[in-house]
Amino acid sequence: LDISGRPWLVWNAKFTQERLGEMDTELIEHWFHSIAQAVGITLHIELLYGSNNHHICEGIFKGFARAMRQAVELDPRHPDARFSLGRAQVMLGKTTEGLQALQATLALHAESGNDEGRAAVLNGIGNAYNALGQNDDALRNYEVLLQLRQWAGYRDKTLHGMAECQARLGALPIALERLSQVEQLFPKYYEKEKLADRKKHLEVRLSRAVPVNDANDK
Repeated sequence: LDISGRPWLVWNAKFTQERLGEMDTELIEHWFHSIAQAVGITLHIELLYGSNNHHICEGIFKGFARAMRQAVELDPRHPDARFSLGRAQVMLGKTTEGLQALQATLALHAESGNDEGRAAVLNGIGNAYNALGQNDDALRNYEVLLQLRQWAGYRDKTLHGMAECQARLGALPIALERLSQVEQLFPKYYEKEKLADRKKHLEVRLSRAVPVNDANDK
């Protein structure tokens, strides 16, 4: 089978009974024809041998299921597949598993010298560490990302992520500086993520912070 977007069924299988239990055997071909049309599959089903109608039907469905699984599963050897898997796991809350997949992808991109691929993965790793509250690890990945040539497409998210990490670490002036960079360079992203509210919140926190010298004096 080929998930090609060009639906077609080639059916070379015959049953010697009109019914299997309560099911008409002629409906089996119709079912696969409907699947091919609905999903957009080019599907070839051929019976090589067999005489037991129940086993023939079972073999056709099992063969289709195995072929379908192979067609849609991610190839773990391919960097893009691992990256997609890692990002999905992070988004689903499986952060530790996602990090493992992303770090494996990063190693593959480092070996091939693919800076653009590394940029995408470093952003994903930074976001994963950010979600875990591991701020130093997140910042380390974000900073490596900023040194790459091919990182422009992740600049808005990276600066935002760095701001959040710095805020949690108590470095409020640096966090506010990062948010100001996002506001100046990426106004649409700034508005979409409602970072003006976040910036005001951090400004209030900074204004309420007690300087170390004043605290000692008291």
